[in-house]
Amino acid sequence: MNEVYSAVRDEIRSILLFRNGTPLSRWNEEKNAIDLPEDSMESVYEDIENRFDVLFGNGSIFPLSDEPEEDGDNFSEIVASLIFKFKRVKTQDAILLATAISIKANYFVTFDQRLVTEVSKALADKYRLVLISPKEGNARLKKIGKQNK
Repeated sequence: MNEVYSAVRDEIRSILLFRNGTPLSRWNEEKNAIDLPEDSMESVYEDIENRFDVLFGNGSIFPLSDEPEEDGDNFSEIVASLIFKFKRVKTQDAILLATAISIKANYFVTFDQRLVTEVSKALADKYRLVLISPKEGNARLKKIGKQNK
C-alpha cells in the first residue's frame, strides 16, 4: 500500500504540472518542487484507504500483516501523511520513519541531510522524534557510556 501513496502523489503532481502548462520535458526536475493542495491530501488518503478496505473485505487481496489496533498509531496513516505532506520524502523514508514513530523511538540516525532538512522539525514537534547524524549519535552514545561508568 505504501507504494500506492507515492504513485498517487506523483500522479497528482503530474496532473498539476500539466494543468499549469509545464512542458513535459521539465516535469522530472519540477515534480519535487510542486506543493500538493493541503485540503486534498486527507481526502486522497481516505479514498485510497476505502478502496483497499473493499479489496480486503471481498477477499480480492490479503494483507501480509495486521495494522495496529484502532486505538493505536496507524502505520499506514503515518506513512501516507509523510509522503503527501513532504515534497521529497520517498516511500522507503516514510516506512523507516513511521517504524521509528510507531515504536516511539527518541532518535532516528541518518546521513540523509535532505531528509533532515525537510522533516526534522515536524517530526520533533508531532512525534518527539529527533533526526540526528551518525556522528551525533556516536557522541550521544559515548556520553551515555561515560555517565554509566
